Amino acid sequence: MERCIDDELPFEIPTTWIWVHLDNICTYIQRGKSPKYSSIQKYPVIAQKCNQWDGFSIDKAKFITPESLTSYAPERFLQDNDLMWNSTGLGTLGRIAIYKEALNPYELAVVDSHVTVIRPLKRYILSEYLYFYFSNPSVQSVIEEKADGTTKQKELATSTIKEYYVPIPPLEEQKRIIAKINEILLLIRQC
Repeated sequence: MERCIDDELPFEIPTTWIWVHLDNICTYIQRGKSPKYSSIQKYPVIAQKCNQWDGFSIDKAKFITPESLTSYAPERFLQDNDLMWNSTGLGTLGRIAIYKEALNPYELAVVDSHVTVIRPLKRYILSEYLYFYFSNPSVQSVIEEKADGTTKQKELATSTIKEYYVPIPPLEEQKRIIAKINEILLLIRQC
């Protein structure tokens, strides 16, 4: 017997769209691991401070010890257009950025245990669409309610992220939405 999820959905969507759990449209959703830091600047580890609302900054990254690289499974290495969602912290919880390989002058990068990597099915879901959805006020205003923990240390569990409902339009419509948002943001920046 199917259950009705209408009460769980935040708003109505067009009939050509579909509500899905994030886990159903991604190949990988996983929080990073605690790094062993090094002064050798070879393999950056992305932390909360690297993910700002104005974008991703590799300049704020620390580095892992080169010998600890073998403890990372290949899927833990960031890929172009992965989303990096801050999953813990007061004031940083919920900030999200898109990883761009072109902005990383190093061979590779990983994330620490305070950041969750979201890797969408790139043939069907555009990272920028998910970025705009998760950074919008309808999501950001309830992030703390979905988090566990105390006021001083809120945490967005990986299971909560995987179960998050996302409204998915057809791919061409995702492209139009992204283009329109970028057009509006450009106008706003010019003001």
